[in-house]
Amino acid sequence: MNERKDIMTKTLMLTVLVCIVTAFCFAEVSVNGPLTLEQSAKSGDIYKGDIILLNTDNTQQEVKVFLADYQFFADDRVLYNDPGSVSRSNAPWITYSPKRFIIPPKSSLNVAYSVKVPGDKSLVGTYWSCIMIEGIPSESPESGKVDRKAPSITVAQVVRYAIQVMTHIGDAGKRNLKFSSSKLVLEHEKKVLSIDVENTGDYMLRAILSVELYDEKGILAGKFPGDSFRLYPGTSKRFKTDLSAASNKKYKALVIVDCGGKNVFGVNMSLAL
Repeated sequence: MNERKDIMTKTLMLTVLVCIVTAFCFAEVSVNGPLTLEQSAKSGDIYKGDIILLNTDNTQQEVKVFLADYQFFADDRVLYNDPGSVSRSNAPWITYSPKRFIIPPKSSLNVAYSVKVPGDKSLVGTYWSCIMIEGIPSESPESGKVDRKAPSITVAQVVRYAIQVMTHIGDAGKRNLKFSSSKLVLEHEKKVLSIDVENTGDYMLRAILSVELYDEKGILAGKFPGDSFRLYPGTSKRFKTDLSAASNKKYKALVIVDCGGKNVFGVNMSLAL
């Protein structure tokens, strides 16, 4: 009979991944702090911090914490893989506590984390992963509130928040970008230049794209701001720039990606708007 009841217990789960804004909520739990934890360190260093979770509800909230590797690509793929599976993952360096807990009503709880950089002198560049914060719905089979003996069909929404943990080591590595797959597209009746940009270097870069158009006489016809993204080594994004304000003619275009300081990259192309 117990086996039959177990078979009858079915759970349909909808997972929603949210990793934007500065105050994050699932149910009545919020993460009080930034989505990005960034630190410069040397081999052998240890640094620590806390993630503060707030429960503003009148009922207790169950939460679990785990690690995941994080990658994204210009074709809109976003990957959250097993921790340590990406070559530049710092997940094996991270410890945290507690891993699963209940936050009482109108209370807060700190998740303490520690990053221990290996004593490998060859390490250089940016290493990263995510600390995932996930609420456990009271109707979920994972919840301690569920009566596992009673057969049920449950639809539970699970919301996760990805807190990116970056470790920057040294300054001897390279910083480089690769441009590819540029094309003009029509989006909502706007003329848009779309170009894929990949980080082929060793460090995370905050990339801001802009486009300068020059007419056939070499005279500047306009400067056009584009997207800005954070690019980790080996990741890519599709940057877009609205060129609708430019006249319908042929141009020489200079595409610039400014990553701060001396890290400015560019590519020339011909465009017919």
